[in-house]
Amino acid sequence: MLKKLNYILNIVAGSFIGASIGHGIYVFWEYKTHPGLYAMQSAPWYTSIFVYGIVMLILLAVKGGNVTERMVDVSKVDTTGSDYIDMFAYSSHLSASGKCPGAQSAFIRAGANQHGADNRTHDDLFGMNDWISVLKDAMQTQYDAGNLKGYLDYKQFWDFLDNK
Repeated sequence: MLKKLNYILNIVAGSFIGASIGHGIYVFWEYKTHPGLYAMQSAPWYTSIFVYGIVMLILLAVKGGNVTERMVDVSKVDTTGSDYIDMFAYSSHLSASGKCPGAQSAFIRAGANQHGADNRTHDDLFGMNDWISVLKDAMQTQYDAGNLKGYLDYKQFWDFLDNK
């Protein structure tokens, strides 16, 4: 019985991942094709993509057996000593509110840039990090590679956090 349930959950999770990716591509294409439709909305054009992503994360958490809910007060996130979940919530808030539009993207890329450098895995969401240093390392990597655009994308977020 458990094998059958696991099989069904694998199909549902895979289908939902595919649907989420498809939805994200469609919304991006529609935004680029008809930006006026989204200008009328009070929410940013990418809000529905976040909703799909959150539902997908919940589904994957349920499938993994680790159902968890955590409220994050973004006004109390310490960027020099917080875990991935707190910083993800904070950067998402900054992007969605328009305070720092590239925050979430820069955070996710900086976290991916760091992955492997310190023998951490993606499963380690609760370890404390100095995200200012992580961003600085990602900026330096882009600078060393001669990628000025990548450097400036990180720098915008880093400058925002530095002035906080």
